[in-house]
Amino acid sequence: MFKNITNPIPIWHVAAESSPTPTRPPMPVAAKPAAGRRWQVAVTAAALALAAIAVWLWSQRAGGPEAATGVGTAKVPATPKSETQKLVDRARTLFTESNVIKSKLDAAVAVAEQALKLEPTNADALAIASQLDSHLLMWGKTSERSSRARNRSEQATNLAPEGIEPRIARAWFLVVGLGQPQSTAAEADLLKLRQQLPDDWRVCWLIARLRESQGRLEEYVEILGKGEKIAGWAIVCLSQRAIGMNYLGRYAEAEQTIDRSVTGDPQANCLAFKATMELAWRGNLAGALATASKMAVTDQFDHIGMATFERVYRWRREPANVVKFLSQDAREWIEWDVGAPKAALRGEAYHALGQPDSAREEWQLALKQIEARLADTPNDRNLLEWKA
Repeated sequence: MFKNITNPIPIWHVAAESSPTPTRPPMPVAAKPAAGRRWQVAVTAAALALAAIAVWLWSQRAGGPEAATGVGTAKVPATPKSETQKLVDRARTLFTESNVIKSKLDAAVAVAEQALKLEPTNADALAIASQLDSHLLMWGKTSERSSRARNRSEQATNLAPEGIEPRIARAWFLVVGLGQPQSTAAEADLLKLRQQLPDDWRVCWLIARLRESQGRLEEYVEILGKGEKIAGWAIVCLSQRAIGMNYLGRYAEAEQTIDRSVTGDPQANCLAFKATMELAWRGNLAGALATASKMAVTDQFDHIGMATFERVYRWRREPANVVKFLSQDAREWIEWDVGAPKAALRGEAYHALGQPDSAREEWQLALKQIEARLADTPNDRNLLEWKA
């Protein structure tokens, strides 16, 4: 796909320049021992062999031949990971396993913040915290979160300019936090990271996201197809590929792809898009509800689940169920997909139920909530659309 990219050969793959191999001088030939001394030679040789075996066995127990002979460099025990690094690794694992579930991302954030409390100037801790801040901007942009993502990324980069985590953090902020046209500045380093880390889902996802923002949807779908081979990330790549195919109007392929993801592992994001396909592609209202209902209960009341059930009940023209479902959780906003205050959605449902007073009350509440966010991000297109 990237035909013009040169894949640098790591230095350890480059053969050394040929050079003449030094030859040993011929060994002197010993005279044959006299017949009467042959038994002494045999005994001596046997003793030397046993001694060599004993030394070899001891060296294996002591850490290898270098430790036994003193020649070369002895094996050095691996340095135990610091508590900070263990927390960074844990945050990264939770991030990987989050499957776009906000509550799981929040758990990763909590661990990253613990790492920063232990070492406020640890480059990897700053970087993973920045990556999470940037990613969570998809659940609602605030100036506080955006500034924190930027500042932490810059601090991490200053501390370790060539570090993997700081480089990923910088790319994440450019691609997700800022978007086009600033995101293009991350392209060159992301392609280098892809060569260095072909099995890192974050790099694959960021490049795909960059291609999507550039309108290169065919490449977006292709990159995610390769991402399916990354351990533990195939299901998410399948669901994202299906969404890309849907954008391209390849609806039958999108349906087949999302079916594969649901069959493999019915995760919330896969079930959410499957339910949407049931509505928009098949017009199967019963199938959409059945699919959404397969989500774990905790996922149903996460942002992605609330957005899915609100859509399904609205398409089924069941406004009473919209009100009931959205009222079961205390959070004011659905950050995923619709990015709306729940009061606005409940207002629409009350309007459909013929209850104008309740609708007006909900809409007035929604306007206050939107105005509060616009005070922080006055140019947010989604907020302005909801206000209108």
